[in-house]
Amino acid sequence: LSRRQRQMCIRDRSITRDNVVEVIGKCIGVFYWNKSVIKYLWDYYKGDQPILYRQKITNEDITNKVVENHAYEIVQFKVGQTYGEPVQFISRKDDEKVNKAVDTLNDFMSDANKQEKDIKAGEWQSATGTSFKAIQPKNGDIPFRIVAPTPINTFVIYNESTEEPILAVQELKDEKGKFYKMAFSNTMSFRIVDSKVIESKLHTYGEIPIVEFPNNHERISDIELVSGILDSINNMQSNRMDGICLLYTSPSPRDVEESR
Repeated sequence: LSRRQRQMCIRDRSITRDNVVEVIGKCIGVFYWNKSVIKYLWDYYKGDQPILYRQKITNEDITNKVVENHAYEIVQFKVGQTYGEPVQFISRKDDEKVNKAVDTLNDFMSDANKQEKDIKAGEWQSATGTSFKAIQPKNGDIPFRIVAPTPINTFVIYNESTEEPILAVQELKDEKGKFYKMAFSNTMSFRIVDSKVIESKLHTYGEIPIVEFPNNHERISDIELVSGILDSINNMQSNRMDGICLLYTSPSPRDVEESR
């Protein structure tokens, strides 16, 4: 792939109602670039690969399109190795009170089905180069839920100097199909429609509720660096099937003789 995701960074500044649209505007072009890359890689992982669009000039009536989806195999292996067992928290202190609190947190995480969200985010992470997880408050025995939003509509803006996150943004649709953005800073949430802040309020998360989990610092997916090899395998197998079909559909010497 001649495509690379890019991290979104701005210079050190605080996020307010007055400048949040400007900050997002400086990064939105990079987001839409990344979005196309992520969508391509995600579809590639699911089997929508270039060989399916092959065209032939000769013998076009015999055009096999064989996908050996090793991209799926690569991602599933990585996810199984990383998240095959539930990720749990441990205490680094020999303190009974702290240890009990950590055990309670692990119980909450298990009841909130955190492992399923880890696996879901892990697929995005491996296939597209990045992933996100978010926490939402709710009523009930478990005071929160964990979600894994798609990287196709989610991004995080970082401080250029410290590389710390300063704003998380999601591009969403309302019930009428109209796009809007939800943005979260450490203390505020903003609803933005047509580049105008129509609602801003303090939130009680304590910090930005959406966290990015990149596959690596450069956000390179596990399949994009080998996609050329994978495409060649598909092309080879498709050509092999073309050859077999051509062999068994070619007229025999008797057929040629009878046609004269």
